[in-house]
Amino acid sequence: MATVTDRNPSWLSSPSSGHALFQTSSSSDPLPPPSKPTADSDDDITPSRLTALRSTELFVARNREIRVADVRHLKSHHPRSYVETEEVAKSGIHGYKTLHLPQLDFDVTQVEISEDGLFMAVVGERECAVVVLPGEGAAVVKVEKEADGKREKRFVRVPSYHRVGRSFHNYESAAKIVKVLWHPLAVEGASLLVLTDDANIRVYDIILGNDPSFEIPDQIFDLYALSGKKRHTGGFAADASDMVPASFCFADGEAGWRPLTVYILMRGSGDIYGLSPVVPSRWAASPEYLQQLSVEIAADVEGLSEDATPEERNAARHQTRWINDVLNQQCIIAEADARFPTATTPRTIPKCLGRPTGVGPTPVLQGPFLFQPPPAELDAEEDSLACDIFHVETEATGIIGVVYSSGKVEISLEDLPLPARWIEKKPHKAAAPLRTLHDSLPVIANYETISLQFPPGATEFNSWPTFTKDALSPFLWFVNHNSGVAAFSMKPWIENLLTLMDPENCSEDEEDHDEEDIMARFLGTAPPSVISQVIPNAPGRITGSVVIYDPFAGYLLLAGHSNGVESAELEDESISLPSNSIPPNEETAIVLQPQTPRTNSLRPSTSVFHPLPSQTPSSQTPSSSSPQPPSHRPFTIPAAFTSPSKLSTTLPKPSSDPIMFCTDTSTTLQLARDTLHSDVTSLFDAAQSLHDHAAHQHALYVTQLSTIDNLRSRLDVMKNRNLVERLATFIAKQEELKARMEDALRKVVVLDEGKRGLSQAEKMWAMEVGRVQRKLGELVERRDGVKEIVELVEKEAKERENEVEKGVEVVVDGVTESVRREGVERVMKVLKVEDEIIKNTRKQLEELEVEVDTL
Repeated sequence: MATVTDRNPSWLSSPSSGHALFQTSSSSDPLPPPSKPTADSDDDITPSRLTALRSTELFVARNREIRVADVRHLKSHHPRSYVETEEVAKSGIHGYKTLHLPQLDFDVTQVEISEDGLFMAVVGERECAVVVLPGEGAAVVKVEKEADGKREKRFVRVPSYHRVGRSFHNYESAAKIVKVLWHPLAVEGASLLVLTDDANIRVYDIILGNDPSFEIPDQIFDLYALSGKKRHTGGFAADASDMVPASFCFADGEAGWRPLTVYILMRGSGDIYGLSPVVPSRWAASPEYLQQLSVEIAADVEGLSEDATPEERNAARHQTRWINDVLNQQCIIAEADARFPTATTPRTIPKCLGRPTGVGPTPVLQGPFLFQPPPAELDAEEDSLACDIFHVETEATGIIGVVYSSGKVEISLEDLPLPARWIEKKPHKAAAPLRTLHDSLPVIANYETISLQFPPGATEFNSWPTFTKDALSPFLWFVNHNSGVAAFSMKPWIENLLTLMDPENCSEDEEDHDEEDIMARFLGTAPPSVISQVIPNAPGRITGSVVIYDPFAGYLLLAGHSNGVESAELEDESISLPSNSIPPNEETAIVLQPQTPRTNSLRPSTSVFHPLPSQTPSSQTPSSSSPQPPSHRPFTIPAAFTSPSKLSTTLPKPSSDPIMFCTDTSTTLQLARDTLHSDVTSLFDAAQSLHDHAAHQHALYVTQLSTIDNLRSRLDVMKNRNLVERLATFIAKQEELKARMEDALRKVVVLDEGKRGLSQAEKMWAMEVGRVQRKLGELVERRDGVKEIVELVEKEAKERENEVEKGVEVVVDGVTESVRREGVERVMKVLKVEDEIIKNTRKQLEELEVEVDTL
């Protein structure tokens, strides 16, 4: 569980560029004031996901603006004590940039970036668009003056902007967009899944340069039709809210069909449905995964029993056709890559996988999932609505989490991946409905129901919490709600579960039991998830959060709200050493420490999953209260000492008749002798085993005494050292190294829009240019002074010429006019020479300035 070490660092607090990134700009179009929700409808509340992350680039949506900033630049540009000078405020180089999107004409409620970082989906309440993002560090910046004319606003030019599905997603449309997802396996473009509250999933397989691909969906999954229900066009419908979706997500991991599986959560009922497989028109998967899937399908086909239903046989046949089609396409692509270079590959040969045509393109809507046992009911959740869902795969099982508007979180276990099922291209008239048997529904088991304890006032009409995944651990999740951010970690009980499923850690008694009994007995006493309030009291509703893990920026949670940001610096306890840990030597590690269990990749078991007892918060007990298992296997008394002898069953019943020596009597005595010999041998072997165990224990006891003596001598040596002063010295050195590291990283981080800093030689060159420029300024001043003197001399010369023309010999200070003219001519020649020198020097200075700009 990550712990909070600090909240709101200075470079993310007001006033700072990091805080201004999340503030609502006065120049942007303001949002209309929301109307007060009523008790009869929840139409006014929608999910908000206004923050997205690409590497270390942070994208924040505010009204009709999308801003971007690199968190490393925000931290490196921020001074240790914030002082905003007039030059910095005017230039704005330390602030964020805004994507240049003049076509964006709706208020943004969600942003989602594709896994490759090339596309960003911009979602409004009913509108959707796709922005092609520029490469990291290759953005072209356009600077414009703001409306007040005092500050400059920097825009980032985007390669292209496209509206998606104008005929389906527009302001006049009655369907609101609930969530969008990018398909993780799509290539040569992208595949965008749009979920709307009218229970439709539209898949847009977009291609740059092909505008119709942004307007016409490649696939439409009508959840009403796939579930066998009919839409109500008017009037009241009792089950209308049961099919209103709240969220959806892709499955995690590569087990079975999970990379192509989508889980859909219904808001009113909390039901979970699944679609598998959801395949884009252009996709790619690793050959290892396809080969593994092929082996699993073949094993399932061979494992079909004679009692298998027609639906099961039909599904196995469709899966075989599907995987054969995919493997054939993969062979064609591999042969083409081997025969032709990439530049000369014929256009008729595909470069990626296409959607198989051997089966229908539309998958069966599987669900609703059956909870066996059902989740526990909490207090004050009568009108709670489902809001968000996630899926995580472990080496032992799959985990599905659902959060509700009241703060309840349900954690369930999925033993087997959802199988692939398709709708027939031409269904027979006599064919059975898609889901008529109650037993055909997928089953998941509720592990625990936890309460995040939202503050009073969080109801289904004003609360729509969402999940945020941690950057380090897949078992740590954050929940964004109206008053802050909560977190829960599933790591304690998942680690125990993985240890239990490791066959090397099973005892002899556990090996004799079924896997279902072992897991049920384990989860009955398993520790609960750890809950913490990362941001307890936010000034407004959290509109989105991201978790950043960067060597320079740190391990951070950034949660934006209506007019700012709340942040928390985190520390992962799993990678930090405890304060009182002493590295043991080799002997100590062998004798005193239990062996660390090894985990290997375990596929989910093919056996039927046994439901587990529900665990409510009141029934969960901490792991500290339960007795811990011993670090070594305890010695068990051999069965030969306790089991009764078989001799009593071998001998005949006692009789008063004398013993007659015959063949039967001899056989009976021989059998009794053999039985007695076997019992004595067993007892002797058991006694020998007991003696060997005692000798081994004595040897271990001697070794432990020696180890304890070594530890006592080490402790005596350590007591003689001044550990407090040494620890203080180490802490001071650590702080010094940390400061040096931050300064070094601050220099490494790219400054001023991707320009590198000046080297020492370049700095000396710039100083030389400045020195020449100062000297040139002095020459210019001298030239201006001489020009004033020349003007005065010329004026006086003209007056003397007028007097000469009148015939008057002018003598000034004893100097005649002719002598004075010769002096003036010599001064003019000197001025011309100096003017030429100044022009040449200015030209050289301009050339030097051009060279400096190009560095």
